[in-house]
Amino acid sequence: MQTHPSSIEPHILEQWQSITNLVSKLCHVPVSLIMRQNENSMEVISGSQNVNSPYKPGETAPLNGKLYCEEVIRTQRLLNVPNALKDPRWDHNPDLEFDMISYCGVPINWPDGTHFGTLCILDTVEKHSTDEEQALLSSFAGIIGMTLELLVANQQFEDLSLQDGLTGIANRRFFDVVLLREWAQSQREQQPLSLLMCDIDFFKNYNDSEGHVQGDNCLRQVAQALASVSRRQTDLCARYGGEEFVLLLPNTDTEHALDMAELCRRTVCDLKIPHPSSSISDVVTISIGVCTSMASAGMSPTVLIENADKALYRAKQHGRNRVEQI
Repeated sequence: MQTHPSSIEPHILEQWQSITNLVSKLCHVPVSLIMRQNENSMEVISGSQNVNSPYKPGETAPLNGKLYCEEVIRTQRLLNVPNALKDPRWDHNPDLEFDMISYCGVPINWPDGTHFGTLCILDTVEKHSTDEEQALLSSFAGIIGMTLELLVANQQFEDLSLQDGLTGIANRRFFDVVLLREWAQSQREQQPLSLLMCDIDFFKNYNDSEGHVQGDNCLRQVAQALASVSRRQTDLCARYGGEEFVLLLPNTDTEHALDMAELCRRTVCDLKIPHPSSSISDVVTISIGVCTSMASAGMSPTVLIENADKALYRAKQHGRNRVEQI
C-alpha cells in the first residue's frame, strides 16, 4: 500500500488555486472546489477566489451520505445535478444552506486507485453542465491526479532517504533529525529523554567467519528484533552505523530505560543466531549503553550520545552481553 502525504505542499496548493479559479471562470460559476475525503469528513482543499463563494480552504463537512462529493467518490462517476430543488434525491443536500442548487463533480484518485476526493463546480441557479464543461472537469481532475503521482513519488523518495537500505529501519540521518526535535521537546516539557546505544558483540569476527551475506542477515534480524521492542509511536529505533543501533525513548526515566535495554538484550539472545567465533557466547549478543538526561538551555543533545557511548564502552569492558548506564 502506498503512503499518501497527509498534507499538501504550499506550492502545490498555489497551482490548485489557479486550477479552481480557471475552472470557475471557464464554466461561468461562482464556485469551483477541490475536495479531499478524510476519515470522517470532506475538506475544502482549494476553492475559487470569488466573493460569492461561501467555501473556504480548511472547512469540513461531516460524511453523512447526503453530500454530492460522497456520491461521486462512491460511484467513481461524474455527478451532474442541474437543480437539487427539483430532485427528491438531493432536495435536502447541505449545500442548499448556501443557496447552491446545482452541482457537477468528478472523482480524483491517488496513483494506487484509492480515493482522494473530487473536483466540482456549484452554482446558485439551475445549470445544465455541457459536455464541454464536463470534459473540462475531467481533464483538470487528470492534471490534479498527475500532481498526486508526483507527491507520492516524492514521499517515497523521502521515506527511502530516511531509511537504512539494509535493515529497513530508520537511518542515522533520520535519527539526527528526531533527536533534535525530541531534545527540544524534552526542554519545553521538562521530561526525561533516554538513549540506548547497542553494539553487536564481536561482529567483525562474525563477518570474518560466516561471510558478509550472513553478516547482513544478522544485522537485519537484530535490527528487527530491536525495533519490535520499541512499541510506542514516539520511540525510535535506528541504525547508527555499522553494527551499532540506537533506541531513542522520549519521556522515559532511567529505570524504564534500563528495563527496555535489558529487554533488548534478551530479545537478541532469544534469536539464537549461531556465533561460533564469539568468546562470550555461542549465539549473537549485544552490549548496551544507557543514558537518560533532562534537556536544558545551553545543553547540546550530543551530550546524550557521548554518555550513552561511554556507557556502551563500559559494558564492553565489563564482559559484553550486558547493560551499563551513565
